[in-house]
Amino acid sequence: MTDIEINRTIHEIAFPDCWVVKKRGYYYRPNAAGYTDRPSEAWRIPHAEAKKHEYLRDEPVTIHPAPPLDYVNSLEAMAVVERWLPKDMRSLYLHNVLCITVWTGEYHASHVHSEEDIRWGLRRADARQLAVAFLRAFGAWRKA
Repeated sequence: MTDIEINRTIHEIAFPDCWVVKKRGYYYRPNAAGYTDRPSEAWRIPHAEAKKHEYLRDEPVTIHPAPPLDYVNSLEAMAVVERWLPKDMRSLYLHNVLCITVWTGEYHASHVHSEEDIRWGLRRADARQLAVAFLRAFGAWRKA
């Protein structure tokens, strides 16, 4: 998968109802406290909340589907995804992180994780590895 495909797929799984608010070409910052030209700093909210801020007269305030973050290259963006991760998916996600960082990179259900493996694997993981582990956990990873 390309970086664009990985970022888009993660975004669609984790944040399907994610919108941004724009005024004069700038994104609202969190809680509508100022503006930014950086999508990564934009306030990301559900559609129903975004609609409350939409205003189409005079100086229009418009809403748009949020662009995906750069999950492949940003540990900070992957931390947002990890906070969203449902509890019932966390152990499978962790298992996939460890398969990628500690073992050969292939999924093996028989792998047993020691505390040392877990610490080592999580410290070593880069954003791309976390993104791939996330997609594997959700059955959405496709090899190129």
